[in-house]
Amino acid sequence: MLVECYYALEDFVSLGKLMDTLAEGNPLLLSIGDKFQSVGLCTEGVNAFLKVRVCVCVRVRACVCVYVCRWPAWGTRMCTDGLPVL
Repeated sequence: MLVECYYALEDFVSLGKLMDTLAEGNPLLLSIGDKFQSVGLCTEGVNAFLKVRVCVCVRVRACVCVYVCRWPAWGTRMCTDGLPVL
C-alpha cells in the first residue's frame, strides 16, 4: 500500500528509501522496480530488481535498461554483482 501511495504522489525519494529498508528477495521489490522503470528511473529500477536476486526476474527485466538506452549502466551492475551479462 505504501508503495502505491509514494508512486501516486511521485515521491520517488521515499520510494527509494522504502526499497532500501526491504530485505533481499522481498516480493515488494518487484513492484518498486516496475514503478521506477515506468517513469524512466532506470538505475533505481535495476537496483530494486537486483535486490530481488531471482535470475529470471533479472533477465526478464533487462529490457528496462535496453529500453531507456542505459545498457552500459546495466552491464556494469551485472558485472559488479557477479551476474552473467546477457
